[in-house]
Amino acid sequence: MENKKRRGLRMGAILAALVLTAGLAACGGESTSSQAPVSSAQSSEAASEAASSEAASSEAEESSEAQAGTGTFATVADYLADPAMKQQLDALAEALEGSGMTMTIEAEGNALVYDYTFSTEMDDATREAAAAALEDSLAQQADTFSSIAATLQQAVETDGVSVIVRYRDSNGDLLTEQSFSAN
Repeated sequence: MENKKRRGLRMGAILAALVLTAGLAACGGESTSSQAPVSSAQSSEAASEAASSEAASSEAEESSEAQAGTGTFATVADYLADPAMKQQLDALAEALEGSGMTMTIEAEGNALVYDYTFSTEMDDATREAAAAALEDSLAQQADTFSSIAATLQQAVETDGVSVIVRYRDSNGDLLTEQSFSAN
C-alpha cells in the first residue's frame, strides 16, 4: 500500500514537471530573434527547475527510505541505476525532446550531473546572452541544487556528493557549468 502511494506521488511529480516544461517550451518557441536568448534560457531554466523539483522529491523519498534502513545506495551511479529512478529520468528526458533541448542525467564519480544541450544553432551573440542568462538562473537556483545534493548525500554511502548542472550549445560546446554541494 505504502509503495503504491509513493509511486503515485512520484508519477504526479513527473507529470507536473512534464506539463511545466512543455508549457514553458511552447511559450518560448514563438519569440523573435532578439528575444531568443532570453526565451531559450527561460525554457532551459524551466527544464532545470522541473528536473530539480522532480529529483528533489524522488531523492527525499529515497533518503527517507535510507534513513529507515530499507534502501541506501552505495554510490550516485547505483542510485541512478535504480529501476524506478531510471524510469522517471527517462520520462523527464523524453518530455524535453520537443522543447528545443535534450537532457541527460548521469553520475560522474560522486556527482549527479544534469547535462542540457540546446538543439538549435546559436550565433556568438546568442551564445553569450544565453550563457549569461543561464548563469543568472543557476545562481538563483543555488539553494535548490544544494538541497538536492544534501538529500542525495543522505541516500548514498559515499561522502562529498555534489550536483553539477551543465548547459551546452547544439555543437556540444559548454555554455556554462555550475557545481553545487550540500549546505
